[in-house]
Amino acid sequence: MLVASLLVYFVSLDLTVGGLMLAANARWRGTPEHVDLVRGIRAAMPWTAAAWLIASGASLLLLGASGSPLADRMVLPEWTAPGTLPRILHFLFAAPAVAGFAVAYRSLGIRRLDPLFARWLARHGLVWFVLCSAVNLPIGGAWLVKLPRPVIERLEGGDTIAMAAISIAVIGAIFAVGFGALAAVLPEPRAYLHATAVSLVITLAAMVIVREQLRPAGGAPLDAAPITAAILLTAAAGGCLWLASSAFVRRRASG
Repeated sequence: MLVASLLVYFVSLDLTVGGLMLAANARWRGTPEHVDLVRGIRAAMPWTAAAWLIASGASLLLLGASGSPLADRMVLPEWTAPGTLPRILHFLFAAPAVAGFAVAYRSLGIRRLDPLFARWLARHGLVWFVLCSAVNLPIGGAWLVKLPRPVIERLEGGDTIAMAAISIAVIGAIFAVGFGALAAVLPEPRAYLHATAVSLVITLAAMVIVREQLRPAGGAPLDAAPITAAILLTAAAGGCLWLASSAFVRRRASG
């Protein structure tokens, strides 16, 4: 349950922050296509922000009930910890990458309405996704190198689940970038957009599992109350993300 709530938390956070970055760039460039993009992002932004807040509540509820120190670090991160700079850079590049792919993927919803704009939207979003993801791969490697030695040993084979998850995450990221690059240059990107989406979800889920496996041991097992509340909150956050997707498409259809 914690893996699901953290996955929604990170995706919605990336969509909110990355959406703001893409909107700022689009507003600065000011072409008609960029103006339409800003309108779509503006329509989706309240829902992604709501999803982030709700998923934060679900994650904090589960982490707090388990007695994990991460419940405090989600609010007050350890800025002086080793690897802080690569971690910040990793997030700053991941946010526009995830938001860029979301924009590209939602172009499938307006292909019949405006095929030329849909193709522009797909390529624009995929450029953000591919470039930011490619830059993020070595940054993520630098972050891993800065982890404490006991953590690295667990990733290198000391913990089977953690080792398998980090391997799947790296392979999934490489596939996601490759499929995204193909979708950006081919005239019919639908299949490769779907393949990129699957690879990206696998990568993000694997990274959440790595985080869960490496976190300090918690306290007593969770009882039914926080789990039930977290399920409801995570479902509500997922609904907000679906509404964000619908709002983005509807804004283009009505504009």
